[in-house]
Amino acid sequence: QHEEFQDSNLHNSNLILVAIGVILGFVLWLRSHSRRVPAALYLERDWRKVPSWQKMRNQRIAALRQMKTEGIARTMECAGKIDLHTHTLYSDGLLTPAELILSAYRIGLSAIAVTDHDTVDGLEEALEAGEILGVTVVPGFELSMIDESLGLSKLHILTYVPAMNVKEFRRWRR
Repeated sequence: QHEEFQDSNLHNSNLILVAIGVILGFVLWLRSHSRRVPAALYLERDWRKVPSWQKMRNQRIAALRQMKTEGIARTMECAGKIDLHTHTLYSDGLLTPAELILSAYRIGLSAIAVTDHDTVDGLEEALEAGEILGVTVVPGFELSMIDESLGLSKLHILTYVPAMNVKEFRRWRR
């Protein structure tokens, strides 16, 4: 009876692998035969592998606008909550600013602070994405310091910039 159970588990595992292969094959076929790139693909790629990912900001923002009009699925598992410490690809995060705000929107966060390490480069895109999706973006950065007197090799201080919109941010940054 134990051998039958192992055989059925192995059979189920093989079926799952075959199903995954079929789905991946279909996605690759669909992608190669599609003339129009779906908006979601601009937001789901690994931007670290694309040398000009920073230059594609306008395409990501346009994709967000398109997705918003088409409707975006939301789980609302974090409805009414906020996150005041996040990072994007501009420092050590995994998502572009638009992807980060989209993720916050999908789970129902009402506000999110973008606090990349020692840079404000992603804030303009994050603020614009927040305006499109209706998510409050708190601009900020995480300042890295070394304080040998405290025995700390590295000290990180979260710093928040006063609330502003995209136009105010552009003026502030100059």
